[in-house]
Amino acid sequence: MPVNLLPVLVIPGENGDYSEAKIDSTPIIRFLEAEQPNRSVIPTDPVMAFIDYLIEDYADEWLTKGGCFTLGGRIREM
Repeated sequence: MPVNLLPVLVIPGENGDYSEAKIDSTPIIRFLEAEQPNRSVIPTDPVMAFIDYLIEDYADEWLTKGGCFTLGGRIREM
């Protein structure tokens, strides 16, 4: 059964209003890295950072394609 869970980061604007929301892990990570440079989740070693990027990109962009084909038939049946 699918889980209705999506990472969302809502960013308050200068007036205290919530004018921006990020709903993808990559922009959320990049935003948090810029805001909190002393608490990085990206490896400092360039080779490890590259491997981290490849794994994240694969999971973010390519694993979802398989899910579309797998869940596509189930969604049409609903």
